[in-house]
Amino acid sequence: MTPETKILVVDDNENNRYTLKRRLTRLNYKHIVEAEDGFVALELLESELFDIVLLDVMMLRHGWL
Repeated sequence: MTPETKILVVDDNENNRYTLKRRLTRLNYKHIVEAEDGFVALELLESELFDIVLLDVMMLRHGWL
């Protein structure tokens, strides 16, 4: 991954998204997009291309379990 890598962070926990985005920013990644649930992530994936998706697979909101 390079600093130009476009990253989608998907997590229902705002603190987790914030922490991960902050760490990635400190590693000089510049293109980080957040989604608070799978529905938003799917909408983003339909309209934009991402190099990598970091996904919390145990999201509790919206019946994802």
